[in-house]
Amino acid sequence: MARYIILILLLVNTAISALTIELNTASQNSAPKYFLDKTNNMQGLCIDIMNAIEEVDSEVKFSGYNRFVPFKRIKKMLKSGELDVFFGFVKTESREKEFIFINPPLYKVNHVVAVRSSDIIDVNSFEDIRLLKKDGKLLTSFGTSTGRYLEKQGGLYVDSSGKTVLANLKMLLRKRGRFVYYHNLGLATSIKMEHLESKIKILPTSFREYFQYVAFSKYVSGQAIEKIQLALQKLEKNGILKNIFNKYTTIDL
Repeated sequence: MARYIILILLLVNTAISALTIELNTASQNSAPKYFLDKTNNMQGLCIDIMNAIEEVDSEVKFSGYNRFVPFKRIKKMLKSGELDVFFGFVKTESREKEFIFINPPLYKVNHVVAVRSSDIIDVNSFEDIRLLKKDGKLLTSFGTSTGRYLEKQGGLYVDSSGKTVLANLKMLLRKRGRFVYYHNLGLATSIKMEHLESKIKILPTSFREYFQYVAFSKYVSGQAIEKIQLALQKLEKNGILKNIFNKYTTIDL
């Protein structure tokens, strides 16, 4: 009898394993998309989305997100099939030739500016900032696509000497610039993590917007991709995707 029970359990486990689709991924060291908490567990916006997908579809499992991998390597691994999927990818024409993107997008990112809370300035465009001349100095992070985008606008006073968002926020408080320019995700996260809500505010104007998506390796099966897409559609419809995003972008004063 014991042998039959063991055999049945083995068959059940085999059947469950056959139904489960496990997708290998990785984390990018970029809060709030991915970050380590105080106990060294991986957390973040994209981790929450993966967890929500697993709850919607119990046959889907993600693995490998407990490690940070440089973004350039993530792209290479995704292209070669070493990674199956990555959450939080900007879709471009060139990337669409190398990877498979699905709808809906995970969330929208906005380029915004932060100022000192005491500053009553209100700007609606880059032209408003240009008119301020040197009094409209923009602080942004060194060597980032955000900084390169600013430089292309022309006529702006840009200081990209700060290596991190936090460094730029500290420069802002020391009045070494009028604005910190970055995306709303990174700014909100840094302000909350450093408890600067009473000292720094984010202005509502969006200077640029784009979406972040799920990107798959071209080696992943159509069945797996379809299951993730259906799960995301459910999460969008029931408002969970939006709630997860708001968790990381809302600043409570």
